[in-house]
Amino acid sequence: MKYILIVCAIIILSWFLYSLYRFFTLLHISRNLVEESFAYSQAPTNSTKRILIIGDSLGVGVGASSPSNSIAGRFAKDNPWAEIRNLSVSGAKIRDGLTTIKILKDTETYDLTLIQLGANDITRLTSDKDINRDLKELLTIAKLHSNRVIFLTSGNVGHAPIFPFPINYYYTARSNRLISLFQKISEDNDVLYINLNYPRRDDPFLKNIDLYYAPDLFHVSDASYEFWYQRILKALNLPSKT
Repeated sequence: MKYILIVCAIIILSWFLYSLYRFFTLLHISRNLVEESFAYSQAPTNSTKRILIIGDSLGVGVGASSPSNSIAGRFAKDNPWAEIRNLSVSGAKIRDGLTTIKILKDTETYDLTLIQLGANDITRLTSDKDINRDLKELLTIAKLHSNRVIFLTSGNVGHAPIFPFPINYYYTARSNRLISLFQKISEDNDVLYINLNYPRRDDPFLKNIDLYYAPDLFHVSDASYEFWYQRILKALNLPSKT
């Protein structure tokens, strides 16, 4: 019996050390992806519409093969005469988005404002109280600058393959709860919310990890940005360009 316990302890320790090594290796890859990325914007002469994007690394397009394959880049390709102002910053939380939108002049208006935040509030344990306060104010200000405001966050953060057990299940539960909160706050403030959260068994990203995830297994790939972009077009009742 003693030997069985020793073997079990060795197996558990080995699994723990491997999980730790794997996580920090992927984290290093993630940092490199962030450093290589920048928020895509464009400012054509005599633009016919204006689009504002405020987000985190997913608003930047981290994990995309090129900035043109980010959501901002896809909007730019489909709207070459639109001004795309992308104020996304990797690592941003909802509070950071609020700080960002406050830099806008009172006279600035946009045909569409896309806000993609919340993932870092999930992983970095922002309190419900702070989320309630900051997101309400962020959406209120956004509506002063645009008649069409969309809020979305990533899919379920806990499903990202970077996270080992049991952290993945903790983040899954926290994502489910906070994404429901994001949606409620958006709807209470008459802002269109796009829900990208799926049950684990139905999550299309988990069904094809190689296709939808970037090499760090946390950020996402071109296929994911295309998937999200099509959801945005559908929510806006715009035709797919594919």
